Amino acid sequence: MSNQPKFINKMIALSEQLIPDIKNKEKRIAKICGENESTVKNWLFHDRTPPAKKRTIIADKFGVSEEFLFGETDILSVPCALYKSDMDIWLIPRIKQSDINKLAERCSLYVLDRLPLKITKKISQQLINPENTYCIEIEDIDFPPFLVKNDYVFINNTALKKAGIFCFYLRKHNMEIVRLTNWEDHKEMSNKAGKRIDYEKNSTIIPIILTISNNY
Repeated sequence: MSNQPKFINKMIALSEQLIPDIKNKEKRIAKICGENESTVKNWLFHDRTPPAKKRTIIADKFGVSEEFLFGETDILSVPCALYKSDMDIWLIPRIKQSDINKLAERCSLYVLDRLPLKITKKISQQLINPENTYCIEIEDIDFPPFLVKNDYVFINNTALKKAGIFCFYLRKHNMEIVRLTNWEDHKEMSNKAGKRIDYEKNSTIIPIILTISNNY
C-alpha cells in the first residue's frame, strides 16, 4: 500500500472509519463516493485518478477537503466554501444540523451538497473568512417566527458578533438558536422563550449570516 498514490491510502483509511462493517475496500469506497466499483478498481490497481471536475464532490463525500484528499498534506482539513470567480458566487457546503459541532473539531464533515450563493458586499464586510460559510436546514430547533423548521440558514464562525443577530449556541450537551442582546458588554443573549442567557465558558457561538425561508 505504501507505493500507492497518497489519495488511495487516504480513501482506504477514511472509508474504514466511515463504514467499518464493509470489509471489501472497493465496495466501501464505491458506496461512499457513489462511483462504480470498476472505476474504484482503476484508482486502486491501475494508477488512474479521478478527473479534476469530480474531486471536490468525492472529497465532500469523505468529509474532507479536496486539498487534503488529493494533495500531499497529511493534516486533515474539512470541506469549505469555494469561490467561483467566473460566476462571482460561492459554492456553500450544506451539512446536517447534527454535524454543527464538528466545525470545532478536527474530524471529517460530510457534505450533503453545495448551494450557490452570492455573498453581498454588506455580508462579506462582516466576515473574516468567507470560506467558513456553511448551510444548514433547520430540523428540530428553531426560533419562531424568525427561524422555523425547514428554513435554510447560512452560518459562519468568523462573522461579527453583535446585538440583534441570531446564532447557534453550542454547549457540551445542548444546542439551540439564540439572539444576541448585550453581547459587546456582558455576552448576554436570549432564547426563543425570551429568557436571558449568559454565555458559558468553553461554549461556542456561530452567527447566522443569512436565512432562506421555506415559505418563499
